[in-house]
Amino acid sequence: MVTRAEIIKRLGGFNEVFFVYGEDQDLCLKIRKMGYEIGYMDFAVVVHLGAQSERGSTESEVWAKKSLAEFIFYDKHYLPATINRIYRSHMLKAYWRLFTLQLFLPFSRNKEEVKAKLIKYRISLKTMRQKVQKQQKG
Repeated sequence: MVTRAEIIKRLGGFNEVFFVYGEDQDLCLKIRKMGYEIGYMDFAVVVHLGAQSERGSTESEVWAKKSLAEFIFYDKHYLPATINRIYRSHMLKAYWRLFTLQLFLPFSRNKEEVKAKLIKYRISLKTMRQKVQKQQKG
């Protein structure tokens, strides 16, 4: 991600509510709201030394952080009715994927990959349930 320093300064920098994930999406949306366009250079090559900030985290912990960041973004930028539709859609997808993954697990050639996906969808579902419960209480 590349942008002018003056734009970042005008926006007040990255939002610290986001930790590791989601801050770039939040910043891009704010930049677009300022009237700028977001571009993409398909010819650019970037070497990313992946997972350095998550070196000590399990895959489940990383997925939980990514899910939480996504929902923080929704809470920050969307109306409650839209957020409810997004959550409902995500929850239906998660239930469906859990059902189908469990159904086909015995027939899978790569059981570890399927088990990892099951964990991810369980974490997503748990995060969404917690968010929905908080909304209903608050």
